[in-house]
Amino acid sequence: MAEIELCPECGVPSYITSEFLWLDSGVIVQRRDTKHRVVFLECENLDPLFAGIGEIIGHSIEPIVVESRRRGARDYVLQFVPEGFQEQLSEDISVLDTAISSQLTATRFMGFGLASLADLRYEGDEEDRVIIRVEDPFSVPLWCGTFAGGCEAIVGGEWRVEYKKVPDGYYELLAHRSRHRPEIEGEVSRKEYVYRPGNVDIKKCATCGGPAVFSRFRWQADRGLIGSAYTDRRISINGETGLQDVFDELEKELGEAIPRAVIEAQRRFIKTGFFSIEGLLSEADFRTQFAYRGLGDLSEFRMGATGLHVRLENPTLHHSVIGFAQALFEMAFNVDSVVDWEINTDGDLLVKVNPRG
Repeated sequence: MAEIELCPECGVPSYITSEFLWLDSGVIVQRRDTKHRVVFLECENLDPLFAGIGEIIGHSIEPIVVESRRRGARDYVLQFVPEGFQEQLSEDISVLDTAISSQLTATRFMGFGLASLADLRYEGDEEDRVIIRVEDPFSVPLWCGTFAGGCEAIVGGEWRVEYKKVPDGYYELLAHRSRHRPEIEGEVSRKEYVYRPGNVDIKKCATCGGPAVFSRFRWQADRGLIGSAYTDRRISINGETGLQDVFDELEKELGEAIPRAVIEAQRRFIKTGFFSIEGLLSEADFRTQFAYRGLGDLSEFRMGATGLHVRLENPTLHHSVIGFAQALFEMAFNVDSVVDWEINTDGDLLVKVNPRG
């Protein structure tokens, strides 16, 4: 495994600060594609969140999660496949090993877990397959979608992924050529971030320029793990498209009940002990946390026994944010609550949580 270059001051892998840019709008973007927004979030709740939504609506949403992620990942990886790669591949199959290795290395830095190539058969026909082993996957269905989309972007065609958990504790993912149902095929209309100036001022590391708070995180790139300094939970870096599209696709296929289901599933999971309110942070600290996670600019945050009010500029993943806000209020005051929200004409998310009754 190649040597991992770390910042000598804060200990953050150089890949992170060279690949991503933290803006004054509470948004994180890729340096090579500033219209592509990413988020830096706890990920241990992702699979329980998907499972919780399934319980609420009465059936598993895993197939929709995988397919949505596949299309988003394909659209994303295609931007970085060199021009003429297919011609190079037809002349020299070794370039495929390099491309796969590069993609798997990137997933380690993103906190996706430790992935390694286990088997590869590429002849350009229907028998092609790729098998990878993933230790500590950040999310199994999202990994499957990422893997399938990456295969489609790199070698072309349509791919499907199957997985199994191996007794040794890791997951084995098998990607093979397949045919997608017509209703799930098509191009992804990527949501592109348009810069909107803000007033967020994140203290930076003097050496690498990344958020100074990252010095308190545990960066284990050799294992594909990132640990949160605040919640003691695991973190991963995800493209906004790869997560938000999952919820948009769910709503499109399953109806208007999905937003409430996402909020409720998130509220329930947070209240299981995922987040502690001991030593509740100030508004300024919350604003900093929202900003370095790329969730937006928390311009207003007021909480008391009579209710919680949030105004989030440049919001993303807002249903998860709403569920978090509702759970936070209920834990703080040990009450049941009702929540209302809206996206105003400026695109800001407004959330109000009040005690029930």
